Amino acid sequence: MAHGKIEQDVKMAALIAIIMSILTIISVIISKIWGLLSISWWSLMDVILLLGLAYGIYKKSRICAVLLFILFVLNQIILFIDMGTVITLPIAIVFGYLLLKGVQATFIYHKKKGPNNTEKKVVEGRWYKRFDLLSFWLSIVVWSLLSILVVISLLIINTSIIPTSFGTVLLFIFLALVLFGNLLFSLAGIGLGITSLVKYKDRKLFAILGIVLNLLFVGPYFFSIPFFV
Repeated sequence: MAHGKIEQDVKMAALIAIIMSILTIISVIISKIWGLLSISWWSLMDVILLLGLAYGIYKKSRICAVLLFILFVLNQIILFIDMGTVITLPIAIVFGYLLLKGVQATFIYHKKKGPNNTEKKVVEGRWYKRFDLLSFWLSIVVWSLLSILVVISLLIINTSIIPTSFGTVLLFIFLALVLFGNLLFSLAGIGLGITSLVKYKDRKLFAILGIVLNLLFVGPYFFSIPFFV
């Protein structure tokens, strides 16, 4: 794949992420003003997530490209379950194809870089020097797991794919694992993000995104403590 084609596919995937964030904002506004859609203000967190992924893809991050594709597929599943229609299927297929091309382009880009930038990667790319990225990735993992939990819950509640009795037990186990596991991930992400801000003044974007996204998840835990004490 030519370098120009790689750049084109990467920018298209990043553009789709931005379009998705804009559509999310519009959906929230329509829901709150006209009540046509059952969407809460919490959906605005998706906007922050999508814009962060868009920036990551623009920087040719393979992880961000893969995560965006996964979140897009999960979003389409939720949309189908909620609306029970395939009216958005044609555009979903187009967007899905372009996102896959973006994933492919990021992997080809890094493969072509090869050993040319090995020394730079060794100096700047060591995992313990990228607390900002670790914080951001942990926040993506947290919200991805939560999205998967929502999808599983909707499948159990609205379909007969999983027997009700077994599905309830499975959902309870998965709920406990996700909520407690995500709590640990979020706390670790916040700590890594703060550490990055303190130690590395030139690595603020992903550190701030990681801290904000992790706080948005872990915040309700602390607000609910007074009700149980």
